[in-house]
Amino acid sequence: MARKYKCKHCGEFKEESIKLPVGRFCSYEHATEWATAKRESEFMRKMSKETKEKEKAERSAQRERKKATVKLSDWKRRLRKLVQQYVRTVRDVGANCCTCGNPEATEGGHYISVGSNPDLQFEETNIHPQCHECNCYNSGRRADYNEFILRKYGQEHYDWLNGPHPTLKERFPHWSDYEAEIKRYRKLLRDNGVTPCV
Repeated sequence: MARKYKCKHCGEFKEESIKLPVGRFCSYEHATEWATAKRESEFMRKMSKETKEKEKAERSAQRERKKATVKLSDWKRRLRKLVQQYVRTVRDVGANCCTCGNPEATEGGHYISVGSNPDLQFEETNIHPQCHECNCYNSGRRADYNEFILRKYGQEHYDWLNGPHPTLKERFPHWSDYEAEIKRYRKLLRDNGVTPCV
């Protein structure tokens, strides 16, 4: 009994077949149809891939355009919250209020306030755990904060904190610089098991 071969196009087994480099077919017509269908399939796959890549690029560009419309004050607010969260929950986790010793130190209080020197608002040595009363109702208890900074860092760093500093515009010339720093702090928090607040 003669051997039967399966047609690559229709799937039927036939004794008479045409052998081509890509496989066996029951006729040249089926070989042509198979080749045409394969070309169309590859073309559609290529088009689908190109379409997906184009859509991905468009979404990425749209995200960048959206980020560019975010106010600078919003970038600063996000970064400030993350730095304060990092200080409270990672660097000084479990620490008491730096100005009164209250164990309920739920906030990151600035030694030099954001209003008096915004250029120091992200400086970690300018931020320490404080209770709500000291931070909000007692204007940070500046005299006690002075003593804390001197004890913790010494006179030289105390003088540096109270001296001139590079402006935020010099340190963060573009909104993407804020974004990069935000990403860094978010990673620091996640690496320490803390969910970022923003």
